[in-house]
Amino acid sequence: MGREGNRNRVFTRANLSSSLPSLVGLTGESFRAVSRSKRAVAMRSSNGLSIDSLAVATQKSGPTSWELSRLQARTGAEETVGELINAVCQAVYARGAMQLAARTLMSDPLGDELRQAGLFPSRGETLFLGAGTGKPKDLPAGVRPSTPADEHGLFRLYSACTPSEVRALEGMTLDQWAASRWAAPQWPAFGGGLSGRVSEYVLETGPQNMGLVGWLRVVRRFAAADIAVMLHPERSLDDATALLGFGLSSISAGKAVNLLVPEYETAVRSAAEDAGLTIEAELQVHVRAARATEKILKEVGAYNVVSP
Repeated sequence: MGREGNRNRVFTRANLSSSLPSLVGLTGESFRAVSRSKRAVAMRSSNGLSIDSLAVATQKSGPTSWELSRLQARTGAEETVGELINAVCQAVYARGAMQLAARTLMSDPLGDELRQAGLFPSRGETLFLGAGTGKPKDLPAGVRPSTPADEHGLFRLYSACTPSEVRALEGMTLDQWAASRWAAPQWPAFGGGLSGRVSEYVLETGPQNMGLVGWLRVVRRFAAADIAVMLHPERSLDDATALLGFGLSSISAGKAVNLLVPEYETAVRSAAEDAGLTIEAELQVHVRAARATEKILKEVGAYNVVSP
């Protein structure tokens, strides 16, 4: 999980289980990025014989939201990283991007290079590792499969769960939020399996309020499964426990599970600890938002990010 050699230093939801411990060839990943050029850009630095450093950004759910998915440099070539980050920023914004995000280890000084390129800390996250229980449960009370009609309700839930200073960088409007959501990978990930089967569920209140107060997403892939839980801050630990428990029960016994928990989802974090999941890493999300105006940022007390 360190930074030695040419380790990848940025992580996406699609490669959490594979990127933290593994080494990936710079040349191979560079060719992979070129092969999916409609949804990825790659910038590399070479010494004429081989690639010294590589930065790859991939598109998220919508064409306006991108994230750094690879950032690697051979030993001795680390000084080129900052230039590559700036080059990637220019390339994605030339394609119409309004947001570029990067997830790093909390302890990685790469944050200094990201800030110089206009990517500022947005939220901390904890990566928990666990395993499926393989004991299917009935849907918890109030929980049902999600439908496309739930999108606006999920955006309202996101707005209620997410601090305003985070939303100022990651998405203040429905369109910005929808574009920045994670989509299951549409291509193989190194060591991380193929595109996954996705199941989503929502927790809603009684007929008087008709509001969504919880959300669960389960992505089943070959090598590992991914779970995400979002819970309204006014709901209890019991709701978080029920959602997480149902998610774990729907995954084969013993199959590795990743759970990424934002720092403000305290009930979900407690549920993960109670379920015996272990902490694998503390991560930091950095975001550069072209539409984050000075007025909005000042109102919510966030960083002053200027558009390119």
